[in-house]
Amino acid sequence: MRARCRGQARACAVCATQHHAPSARRLWPVREGGGVTTSRFTSKFIVTPNGCWQWTACKSPDGYGRFYAGKARKAHVYSYEMHVGPVPSGLELDHLCGNRDCVNPAHLEAVTHQENVARSRNRSDWTACPNGHAFTEENTGLYRGKRYCKECRRERTRRYMRSWRETRHVG
Repeated sequence: MRARCRGQARACAVCATQHHAPSARRLWPVREGGGVTTSRFTSKFIVTPNGCWQWTACKSPDGYGRFYAGKARKAHVYSYEMHVGPVPSGLELDHLCGNRDCVNPAHLEAVTHQENVARSRNRSDWTACPNGHAFTEENTGLYRGKRYCKECRRERTRRYMRSWRETRHVG
């Protein structure tokens, strides 16, 4: 059995990165932006045909990706800070693509809260989802007052069921 962490950092035998062990079962990098954290982050999104980096890991109830890097954070904010720099004080990030689970820093812009709210109201006029499927009566669903694309939901369900079958070796 490994000894409990006493707050000291130690070099990992596998990758030589400095790690801090909060418990005997899990290792976390000491500083953000290290190779381990970056590779862990990039393994949690897929690139969609429209250029969005769609977050596939943990999401908050309001649809934003969640990522743990020393503390729980919004995934799109972490991505922006990793690729662009810190979000300026008094500003927040707006998803230019309208996709809350997108973490592509090219699709994020730092704006005031007032501008962000104004832009989100205009998105209700959009005629297609971020993946390009038309918002028609047959293809649009409504859940908790928000519309969603039925075709995207079908594709997500297919991907999930395919991976579920593969991991459980069910035919």
